[in-house]
Amino acid sequence: MDTLSKQERLYKKKSIESLYAQGKSIKTPAIICLYHPSDEVSEFPVQALFTAPKRRFARAHDRNRIKRLVKEVYRKEKQPLYDHLNNKGEKLSLAFIFTGNRIPDYDYVEQKVKHLIKQLITVTNQEHSTHENT
Repeated sequence: MDTLSKQERLYKKKSIESLYAQGKSIKTPAIICLYHPSDEVSEFPVQALFTAPKRRFARAHDRNRIKRLVKEVYRKEKQPLYDHLNNKGEKLSLAFIFTGNRIPDYDYVEQKVKHLIKQLITVTNQEHSTHENT
């Protein structure tokens, strides 16, 4: 499952608004990941959104390059998160927001996204166990 199809991308306005309004965040120095449980009916456990701020990167080709890098790394590294969420029977909406000041290289983005995915697995595990205990 090394693709990132249309159904795996978060594009519905209501879903995006609820993610930004009610989502929780995990932060690394250059990328913030917002996550929120999803109600969307989809065959995939995660729907993701990728952004780079216009305020920091005025040129569209720079923003597109950053989003392309983050998408590519996520596409390659998403499988552990998918396996975890499928086992739990949960679905998530994610937003990866690049907050760095300069265009990153692939290795840097890979390190940050891997860390975020590990953190997401840990956090969803903790939230799932607290819901079971209450």
